[in-house]
Amino acid sequence: MSVIFAFAGKANAGMDDFHADYFFTKTDTSHFPLRDRRGDPYSTTHRRNSFDFSDTSYIKRSVQYDPKTKQYYIIEKIGDTYYRTPTAFSMQDFLQLQGRKDEEDYFKKKAALLSDMNRRLFKPKFRVSSGWFNRIMGVGPDGKLNIDIHPSGYVDFLAGYQGQKVNNPTLPERA
Repeated sequence: MSVIFAFAGKANAGMDDFHADYFFTKTDTSHFPLRDRRGDPYSTTHRRNSFDFSDTSYIKRSVQYDPKTKQYYIIEKIGDTYYRTPTAFSMQDFLQLQGRKDEEDYFKKKAALLSDMNRRLFKPKFRVSSGWFNRIMGVGPDGKLNIDIHPSGYVDFLAGYQGQKVNNPTLPERA
């Protein structure tokens, strides 16, 4: 014999909103949502948000090889505690992921080098012989070269371009 009870109405009508807000997390509705990484640090391809900081220096990442299973393990720890579950890779998969990471690092270094060169962080040395100054400036009354530079004023640079490029072969050249 089974007994079925049915209730009409809500027993905790006022508490439902409290429980929904307290126990269930809402989806991130911010303009730049932050997401945690899933899986290993090399093969995840989610786009990083500019506000999403990289891992801290407290997280120690190491790669260990187990000769019994012939697998590589990526282990992430904070102190002696595992931060994430270790991830296992076969030798072929690990070498492929490591090669991709090394290639990424190589091109990042090349791009950084090119951007540093374009910023002109270094200034070339200006070599001047005494004969050059004598020809340009002349010599002072005491027979020595005296140069006083007092920068003042401003530099104004205005540039513009007006033109168009039409790739229509039916138009004449003067169009």
